[in-house]
Amino acid sequence: MADAVAGVVMSFPHLHVASSWSMRYGTHTPTQIVARAAEMGIETLALTDRDSLAGTVEFVRACSSAGIAPVVGTDIGGVTLLGTGQDGWAGLCAAVSAVHAGAPVMRATYSSQRLTETPRSPSHCPSPRHFPCSLLSYPRR
Repeated sequence: MADAVAGVVMSFPHLHVASSWSMRYGTHTPTQIVARAAEMGIETLALTDRDSLAGTVEFVRACSSAGIAPVVGTDIGGVTLLGTGQDGWAGLCAAVSAVHAGAPVMRATYSSQRLTETPRSPSHCPSPRHFPCSLLSYPRR
């Protein structure tokens, strides 16, 4: 896939992209993001809105129309979760629901990171065992 703007050939998918469903983190709708990705020749793209899966249906439909392979995920407290298949989707839904319901593990992780502003690391984030069908991506320290 080629980046038409910079003239650089990119051989990786963008796996951390926020849309307008991520308050203060994204401004474009999933459809606008996919349209721009198609213009740039991007073949695989993820949508990882913050604490939300609300834009997923729009994103997947737009990707399908544009010939882009969608990767579905979310960002919870700085931790990127990507789901694969129905089990991965179920895990993502459970994780987002847990955050909104105030599940102790997710709420404590998210709250402590926001209040103390300490660097995020695997010791401060949910364990992959909590989400067996998802990929966890921790930010660099």
